[in-house]
Amino acid sequence: MTDRGRADPVSVEGEVERDAVEYLPENDAVRYVSAWVHSDHEAFVAGENTEREPRYATTPFDEWAPTECAHVGARHVLEVVRTRLERGSDDVSYTVGTENGSKVIYMTYSTTYGRNGSVFSEPSVDHDGLVEATPQSVTATISIDGRNHTETVPVIVKHSVERLE
Repeated sequence: MTDRGRADPVSVEGEVERDAVEYLPENDAVRYVSAWVHSDHEAFVAGENTEREPRYATTPFDEWAPTECAHVGARHVLEVVRTRLERGSDDVSYTVGTENGSKVIYMTYSTTYGRNGSVFSEPSVDHDGLVEATPQSVTATISIDGRNHTETVPVIVKHSVERLE
């Protein structure tokens, strides 16, 4: 079951201040940690505790920024929704996805069924209440080393069903 949030839109601004992200003005690009790898793979496979080293990737700012805005916006929407809900706020989380080539924020909650089909866990949050508490959209502005980007991202409430196997 999916529904667009019905509450008034919200906005948030955030400075990107992570050590793992660096703005490269000469290329108008962002360098970020794309993976962590073990410095000694054989020792890791043998069960030893090994150091990890970052692997970096670089992407144009205009490709990176919409995703970063969506994540900043999603964290803010989650805070707003959890504040508005009387119960079930811990049952709600978020994911960021893409629909028709544009970023979308999903406020998600789920029901889990056991192997025999009985309810294993179910949220205490009410779908209609969650839809009413969820903003229609969030306008997020990010800034990194003086470079800014703003995106307005729609917010959708999504219920999923999981089955234990």
